[in-house]
Amino acid sequence: MAYSKISVFFAKLSDSLRHRKEIDVILTQSPPTNSSLKTRTHWLFDLIDWIRREGYAAHDLDFATGVPQAARVRYLLQVLDRNLEWKKRTAQTLRSIIKDSKGLELFIEIGLFSQDHFLGELSGRMNEKWLPQVPRDRELSYIFSQNFHDQEDFEWIHLMDNTTFARIVELFHFEVSAEEEAWNSLKSDCEQAILLLALQVQGLGLSTDLRKRVTDSHFENSAFYQLPDYVEKFITEPDLAQRQVLAAVVAKKIMDCQNTLLEVQQYLDQHGVSIQIVFKIERLEHLLKRISDLVILLQSNPVNTVMLSQFLENLIAENIKKRSLVNFFNQIFALLSRKIVERNGETGEHYITRNPKQYLTLIKSAIGGGIITSLTALLKLILHHVPFEPFFGGVVASLNYSISFLAIHFCHFTLGTKQPSSTAPALAAKMDSIEDPDALANLTDEIVHTIRSQFAAIFGNVLGVVPVTLFLCWALSILFTAPLLTAEDALYTMKSFSIIGMTPIYAAFTGFLLWVSSLFSGWIENWFTYHQIAPALAANRRMIFVMGPLRAKTFSLFLKRNILGIASSISLGFLLGLFPVVLQFLGIQIEVRHVTLSSGALTAALYSLPTAMVDSWDFWLAVCGVASMGIINVSVAFSLALLLAVKARHIHAPKRKLIYSSVLRKLYSRPQDFVWPRPKSTP
Repeated sequence: MAYSKISVFFAKLSDSLRHRKEIDVILTQSPPTNSSLKTRTHWLFDLIDWIRREGYAAHDLDFATGVPQAARVRYLLQVLDRNLEWKKRTAQTLRSIIKDSKGLELFIEIGLFSQDHFLGELSGRMNEKWLPQVPRDRELSYIFSQNFHDQEDFEWIHLMDNTTFARIVELFHFEVSAEEEAWNSLKSDCEQAILLLALQVQGLGLSTDLRKRVTDSHFENSAFYQLPDYVEKFITEPDLAQRQVLAAVVAKKIMDCQNTLLEVQQYLDQHGVSIQIVFKIERLEHLLKRISDLVILLQSNPVNTVMLSQFLENLIAENIKKRSLVNFFNQIFALLSRKIVERNGETGEHYITRNPKQYLTLIKSAIGGGIITSLTALLKLILHHVPFEPFFGGVVASLNYSISFLAIHFCHFTLGTKQPSSTAPALAAKMDSIEDPDALANLTDEIVHTIRSQFAAIFGNVLGVVPVTLFLCWALSILFTAPLLTAEDALYTMKSFSIIGMTPIYAAFTGFLLWVSSLFSGWIENWFTYHQIAPALAANRRMIFVMGPLRAKTFSLFLKRNILGIASSISLGFLLGLFPVVLQFLGIQIEVRHVTLSSGALTAALYSLPTAMVDSWDFWLAVCGVASMGIINVSVAFSLALLLAVKARHIHAPKRKLIYSSVLRKLYSRPQDFVWPRPKSTP
């Protein structure tokens, strides 16, 4: 019995997803104009469902293309033309729905941000996407959003020819009786919407955080302040010729508003970005575009069906975007992420070598980084013998890593695994014009330079860490008359680095942490720049009293130059040391596998074992494991950073395919360039 009820339930659920009434039934059941608005709107839903949904019949049509839906619209119009009674009743029902519904929200709500701040908009979109909506049958915006919310809807509207769309408009005006003459209130709703949107633009455009970032901050001179007055004159002007003049003035004020937003964006480019301001700019741009579209639509008298169809297409496209959380995040975070990756990219330029001299300089710098890392690796092994609780052990390890990375930064040495997250944005900045063969060739060369530089940095790190670690292990064994590690601990350490096991997964996790660190440090520098911390510190009265004006200024400039490196070093240290401990507390057993630190640990383990271990499989599997760490650390961090950079710069798949093909051709023709620079390379 229970099984039968469950089967019936799922059968009804399946029917609800595919069921639709046939067109003759829908047209026969067209409700009279004196029926409830809910009955009439549900009839309209059934009519649109017949156009857009597949139903039960098996066929080979692809509904994602919109082709069968557009054909059904033409078929529907032919049926109505052959049966004038059906056509009259359908037209009356459609007119009655518009007459008894409010159209204002259709123009000011569909496809536009509805909240004043980022979190409110995000919460509202999540509720609209995942929670059932209260029916609002008296609002055309509800009827529209319920029926046109998928990409397929946009496709079939887009595929309708102008003649078909004109016939749909004609259907609404078919045999209008004297009692129905006042059925169309959409024009007045549109005029009210333009004025209301202009007032929203005025309020947002004159907000303090935008006015402070423009040259002329006096609000009476602002186009945002003046726009509602000209809009009101436009919608109340009865003379058509004068109305055309006022429409041009409104268009000019909209352009002035857009220029002001461009000035704000340029200010943000120089002084850091805020997600709240980015949100306001995005919202204002959408509002201004909607006002412009509505003004153009109102200027056509009688209504231009081509312009009307284009407006509806845009409305559907914007409604689809508004329902997409992914699109919302892309809109808001595009500028913010772009500035973060650009700040990393400016640093990444220093890591790219283009000739043998720069290449050797980078190796020397990386050797210095390896020497400092050898001290870090040995201190980690020593601290391993101290019985810390897991959390405090993670804190101590984090401090060990952070101090090491800070020392590398301030000594102007290089840590190879920190390069990828900086060099990837530097590459993305050069991907804009790759349709030009010369630009593509230059970009390919730059990618080769980048890969080669990362190889040099990793090689230099290992070259520095291995001999210094051997020397320190020898010195400590002489000093304490005992090896740093017992034979059992050394063998365990060696086996833990084996390529056969979890080492590749741990190395990928470490690459992810390297990327997160670069993202965090870029955000910190943006925050530091946006809030103007450096000039604030230089002018702080207490700092001037304690340090003196010259030292206070010097300290602020020091922070300005080094905030990215400091944030990167500290965040990476705590991510490597503490984050795995937190995950282990949650039951996720994962460890860090960093190529330079692991090279030092493997060297220390080898020193504590018999020399015969060099001939063992365990040793060579560990060597392969450490080599794989270098490849995986760099690949994961570089890929994630590059993916974020190309997304922030809107570099689409076709461009990326061109780049991949060009790099592969380069690898096939001159693989040696990926390891050693040609002498003729330009500086």
